[in-house]
Amino acid sequence: PRFPLITRDLNFVLPETLPEPDLAAVASAAGGRLLQSVSFSGQYRGRQIEPGHKSYVMTCRFLAPDRTLTAEEVDDAVRSILSACENQLSARLRQTT
Repeated sequence: PRFPLITRDLNFVLPETLPEPDLAAVASAAGGRLLQSVSFSGQYRGRQIEPGHKSYVMTCRFLAPDRTLTAEEVDDAVRSILSACENQLSARLRQTT
């Protein structure tokens, strides 16, 4: 690409029964025209995740074909993705300590 790609990783905790494609579909729809792709780089189940849940690391890539994106534009898209995943799928960002 002529302009830089911006990548954001989001670590979601979601119900065990929710398939990865459902999370990707909601994120893709909510990410808007600047979201180029969604991929998954990790999955975790274990002591740090409550029973009946799992954790997915989702990588979102953003790009505008005609200019360099601003941090604010990407942050707005990420907020839309987070809100849609929370409201439609009961997914939430994983808090690490």
